[in-house]
Amino acid sequence: MHGHALAEGYHSRWTCEMSLLTGLLTGLLTGLLRRIAEPT
Repeated sequence: MHGHALAEGYHSRWTCEMSLLTGLLTGLLTGLLRRIAEPT
């Protein structure tokens, strides 16, 4: 029971970190594509 709760907490934390990382990567890619699409 305790182990299950621990795994659950670790999973939620991992999911949160992954979502943050994905958002950061998406933002970087979007900025890069915009820079390529319309050069100043």
